Amino acid sequence: MSPTTLITTIAIYLVIFVAVLTLLMQQRPVTQRTLATPVIIVLVAAGLFLANHPPNDAILWIFGGGVLGIGTGLVSAQFMRVWRDSATGVVYQQGNWRYLLVLLVLVAARFGVRYLLLALGMAGDPNLLNIAFVAMACGNLLGRAFIIAQRAATLSGRSFPALPLQ
Repeated sequence: MSPTTLITTIAIYLVIFVAVLTLLMQQRPVTQRTLATPVIIVLVAAGLFLANHPPNDAILWIFGGGVLGIGTGLVSAQFMRVWRDSATGVVYQQGNWRYLLVLLVLVAARFGVRYLLLALGMAGDPNLLNIAFVAMACGNLLGRAFIIAQRAATLSGRSFPALPLQ
């Protein structure tokens, strides 16, 4: 990987990481929109990617990254704080340092896997690893949204429609 490509990759990951971190560490109300958005993002991203007819090995990396991401999302969502404000009845969500730690480990794992493959002489296509990482991030969003939706529905009387739209 050229130094320019590496710097570009790191810059893109940092921008995404800071955006996600800013969004998830804030106290935000849980709404139908905030729970549906990750699903829409993943479906659009998958549709755009698959429309380009990727090779079979890319699909395998996507599937593996997605499955791993969903698993990490299901686990990491346990670190998200979800509560109902007794005064307003609004259900809120907020990340914390443990959730941040999971995200940092995922980013570090992407670079660690790349350098492990290089050390083992299995360099391959670095784009496949990027594709797998994006699929893992999307899967993580889905897994987290699923757990947050379950917890929010429990707090709002086991009813997803009881959550506000926006």
